[in-house]
Amino acid sequence: MVALAVRKAQMDAEMARAVVAYEASGAWATSGAVSAQAWLVHHLHLSPAEARRHLRYGRALCHLPLVAAAYAEGAITSDHVGLLVSLDHGATREPLHCQEQLLCDLARTYTFNECRRLVAYWKQHHDPDGTTEEAEARKHRRDVHLVETLDGMWLGRMVLDPVSGTIVANELERLVDQLFEADWAETTERLGRSPLTCELPRTSNQRRADAMVMMARRSASRPKDARKPTPLFHVHLDWESAHGALCELEGGPPLPPVEALSWLDGADIVRVTHPPGGPVTISHAVRL
Repeated sequence: MVALAVRKAQMDAEMARAVVAYEASGAWATSGAVSAQAWLVHHLHLSPAEARRHLRYGRALCHLPLVAAAYAEGAITSDHVGLLVSLDHGATREPLHCQEQLLCDLARTYTFNECRRLVAYWKQHHDPDGTTEEAEARKHRRDVHLVETLDGMWLGRMVLDPVSGTIVANELERLVDQLFEADWAETTERLGRSPLTCELPRTSNQRRADAMVMMARRSASRPKDARKPTPLFHVHLDWESAHGALCELEGGPPLPPVEALSWLDGADIVRVTHPPGGPVTISHAVRL
């Protein structure tokens, strides 16, 4: 599996180099195609998104030799390349080229999710205004769509910012776990043995739907003096000179400070201190 993953990354790197070289040659124009991307879509049967991705990576890697070398070795994947290439513009372009080796090392060393988290911190440090603007834009994209169909069923979708999404997802999964335990106990008692998952009365999707209804019913009957759920933030102190303001959700993505500010009233705060040359200390959660 490792060898296959390495080979796939190497082939993706070869494809990116080949398509950008083909674009530069202009040979695609002889077929009547309006662009290299159109030629790739028509002749290679690629989706427009995949064709754009190959061209974008190929163009960027011409100016990022260390990233290109790691990609060609199969040491990093297309996801890593996309993450690093996304930094090649605006305020992060110059720092990317100056610290290309550092970012390549992060991609080589850490899992993708860990690398994405560290790159987010790097980006906050080098482009605080940009990450703040991105946070505001993300929040403005929030949307919930719920409509009734002709046969009385309801269909919907939702888009939430990181903090709101974490609040909803954590409570939803907590209720789903409760429903699973109830289903498991009931089925075990009925069968007289540990059941198979397929023997439970509800599927995981059905439990999730029932949990959503539970959330709505509990909200409608919530006492006025009930405590509202609050997010847990990790606030890193004494790193301002080196890393800027850092903040992240428990189990969630790093956030720019502006995205956390509106949630801090009544939030649970854990203080993490990093004294120079000393051990990291973490306090108990304190409510503001």
